[in-house]
Amino acid sequence: MPNARVIIICMKNKVLPDFYAAARAVLEEASVLCGEPIPLSECKIISPHKLNSLDFLPRSVMMIAAPYYSRAAEGSAQCRRTLSLYAVPRDYHIFFSELFAELRERLAPLYPGTKFACFADNSPIGEVAAASKAGLGMIGESGLLITKRFGSFVFLGEIISDIEVGNPGKTYDIKRCDGCGRCTAACPCECTDVADKKNRCLSALTQSKKDPDEETLELMRREGTVWGCDVCQLVCPYNENPEETPIQWFRRDLILAPTENGLAAMTDEEFRSRAFAWRGRSVIGRNLKALGGDEN
Repeated sequence: MPNARVIIICMKNKVLPDFYAAARAVLEEASVLCGEPIPLSECKIISPHKLNSLDFLPRSVMMIAAPYYSRAAEGSAQCRRTLSLYAVPRDYHIFFSELFAELRERLAPLYPGTKFACFADNSPIGEVAAASKAGLGMIGESGLLITKRFGSFVFLGEIISDIEVGNPGKTYDIKRCDGCGRCTAACPCECTDVADKKNRCLSALTQSKKDPDEETLELMRREGTVWGCDVCQLVCPYNENPEETPIQWFRRDLILAPTENGLAAMTDEEFRSRAFAWRGRSVIGRNLKALGGDEN
């Protein structure tokens, strides 16, 4: 990522460096969307121990979204995709790890008085609601954040700092979609509107260490997936024509349909670079075998 200029802003007739403005400059160079910083008090805390483990008092958060959709990842008649779109490129956790490392390298020396921490996927807060309050988009019936440009095909992350933000009396509202019901009607497991949807979702079932039952196997065969599920996203009207990601990380090194032979040929390093690696080789291998392996 090229070097960025730190943005200088004027505040009460004084020229002061603004940490969040500088972070936005670095992140937008990397084609990552940035929300407006919001008080941490506006967020639902889901893992308080992660906040308690910080070496500073967290006061605010800037939500970010990295778009990942590309048409090449959709697949074609010649190469049918069997992975969820998010798992076709290399693992997004590695992308965020490298991005946050650069952010810290460039900003920490410039703002020694500011303490901050970065999260993606392992967040201490409810990311979707916070992202909507920060102005990044609206929440769909699927529970996913929907952005104007990239639909719901974004990965969320955040920067939490000890900076005070916000004005007394300011409200931070959550925006929601129109509720057309398409995602609910199309869900293979009929779980988009239930409390335990994360456990009942076909995506979760394909990633479970528990061997799939016959009903799950039938769903996987019907939807043609060995990892993940995109049904609720693909039927969403806000996802009919999403912009392709400008982030090259998510446009190269694509694997649309892994095979048993291909999986066996992967080095450990190659395997660890894929989003389906977190469950180990056994789970994705089991799914491939159950759906016909290299005959599929």
